[in-house]
Amino acid sequence: MDLHGGTIQAQSSGPGEGATFTVEFPDPIVAPQGMLTVDVNQPEDRTLFTPRRILLVEDHEPTLSVLTRLLTHAGHEVIPAQSVAAARAAAEENRFDILVSDLGLPDGTGWELMASLRVRYPNLPAVALSGYGMDEDQQRTREAGFATHLVKPVDFDQLRQALQRLNTVG
Repeated sequence: MDLHGGTIQAQSSGPGEGATFTVEFPDPIVAPQGMLTVDVNQPEDRTLFTPRRILLVEDHEPTLSVLTRLLTHAGHEVIPAQSVAAARAAAEENRFDILVSDLGLPDGTGWELMASLRVRYPNLPAVALSGYGMDEDQQRTREAGFATHLVKPVDFDQLRQALQRLNTVG
């Protein structure tokens, strides 16, 4: 906190009464370009929630790490992969319910990955994460079989809602 010039305060009415923590920073903190954002003030709506095994494919290590933690914290089991080859290997070794994949990967594309996974998982629910957001990109994503196309930086609430929609269908 000292490095950011912020403060942390804690308040409680006593044992068993819970606690309130206040974190303050003097200036807004902006996430670096390409990082995802999450609104921690949003309450979790678990009325339609079903925990799923998610194959998460993302080559940007910090984004993969944060998404893995957030999805795990939300109740999902996450199988992380950083390339098309790693995702295919994970799919051979594990069963999963949903694919969440970056489109631009070091050894191919999410579209190619989706096409190869469709052989084993013909009705695979999937969410594309991409820096590509043009109409043609979104059309190609739909044609490849992705249910949703989210443009980076990823808003975790949008991803959570997309997964929730897939939970009600799948």
